[in-house]
Amino acid sequence: MSEVIQAPLMCSVCKGNGWILHIYARGPGSPPGNQRVPCPECSMTRQKDGAYAERNHLVAMLAHSFPSGVRTTSIPGWDQDWNGCVYIDLPAGQVSYHYHDSETHLFADLPPYEKPYDGHTKADVHARLRESWGMPAPPLEDKRHE
Repeated sequence: MSEVIQAPLMCSVCKGNGWILHIYARGPGSPPGNQRVPCPECSMTRQKDGAYAERNHLVAMLAHSFPSGVRTTSIPGWDQDWNGCVYIDLPAGQVSYHYHDSETHLFADLPPYEKPYDGHTKADVHARLRESWGMPAPPLEDKRHE
């Protein structure tokens, strides 16, 4: 019997069981075959969640190195499991990062953040990180981080 991988959220592709039925042609005149394969959507979700978990360890180090705090910050369209947000006051200005409820333990000892959100964008965050460490700005044609 095959092992079923449970997805953390209900996947619209596999309906949460982690597998899809792949139908393929066997050859001319043969009926199509099928096999269960891992759901690509769930695989991407696990990879993305893994990348966020790695990032959040670095964010936690940053948050514990500078004045920082946490608060719930809802964003329309986001799952409520991602409403946790850590705000960090770098020398160059405020930055913030949302984290999944499963990563709350990384920020549990931080106080509530009382300052207002300053409206920073992802590009502002990257610029403030570079400025705080004295790093030059990327070439104008490099748009990967904005």
